[in-house]
Amino acid sequence: MSRRHRTSRIVMVLRTGLSVWMVIFLVCLFAGLAPTIAMMAIVLGTIAVFMFVASVFVRIGGHLLYGDNPEYRRWVSEGGDPYFDALPPPFNRDSLAVRAGGQPEPAADFIPPDDWMFQCGSCEARNPDEAAVCWNCRASLQQPREIICGDCGGSFFEPEVGDLERRGVVCPWCGRVTTLSP
Repeated sequence: MSRRHRTSRIVMVLRTGLSVWMVIFLVCLFAGLAPTIAMMAIVLGTIAVFMFVASVFVRIGGHLLYGDNPEYRRWVSEGGDPYFDALPPPFNRDSLAVRAGGQPEPAADFIPPDDWMFQCGSCEARNPDEAAVCWNCRASLQQPREIICGDCGGSFFEPEVGDLERRGVVCPWCGRVTTLSP
């Protein structure tokens, strides 16, 4: 169960523990107390145990609610975690696309809106849907369609996206030219 492009759980526990430690440190300084390394170890240990127990309960709840959903099982098997992937941005800085199991996006000046969840197969940039061309790399987002010949019933794919509309496609089985009917 690799988390591949997702932030490590240990890093998120450390970010949370250090954030809590900084608040406790400032409170101690304002109260005139001297915070010690032992206090820091206790805080980090308590945070780690709490996050472990919470993640176990959330995972059990997710299994009870969504255990028979094949998409949920696939997401968990690919490294998704219902607790750690739901942590807010200071602790988990992954984009929504990465949390959903996608690839990291390329660095660009344009930042796609959060509701763009379809990723380009060439550059991994988020797009609104698979309708046309990627805004980042200009690659076609559509896949070649499967065509079934009207004469012989043979199945094949169009050579390039859009060939069926532009010029028709020759069936490799019988040689008939198949075009898109108006």
